[in-house]
Amino acid sequence: MYALLKEQECDVSAWIGKVGKSTIVFDHSWIEYDGKIIDAAISNTLVQGLGFPPVFLDYDLKSSEKTEFEYGFSNGNGIDPQAIEISNMTIGAYMDAFPGHSRGLWGIAKEIAKMQSLRFNVDAAKKKWGGSTWLIKANK
Repeated sequence: MYALLKEQECDVSAWIGKVGKSTIVFDHSWIEYDGKIIDAAISNTLVQGLGFPPVFLDYDLKSSEKTEFEYGFSNGNGIDPQAIEISNMTIGAYMDAFPGHSRGLWGIAKEIAKMQSLRFNVDAAKKKWGGSTWLIKANK
């Protein structure tokens, strides 16, 4: 989503931090546009068995209500080693490492772009956005 939105000239940023609601808390990454959450990956978290409806501009796409999840808060524990490792990667390296497609997440972005009749040149996008870095949010 980050590279796709950047290619559409949207001013988005990529974040890593705590996400949670009630007793469910986990480290996660998401995108923000104008301070609003875009989170497709919440439907397939790295936490065994946890998946939730995607969030678009702060709204749960299943209920059409504002998401109940809080993003980027501090619980005093910091982010876990896996999240730290990811936060130290460029977004391009993270996208390259995705095992679910032969071209990594770049290939997924290309497929999504095609379904939406958008142009998306993987090599050009890698050159423009691959060196982008994550921001860490844990201060709410």
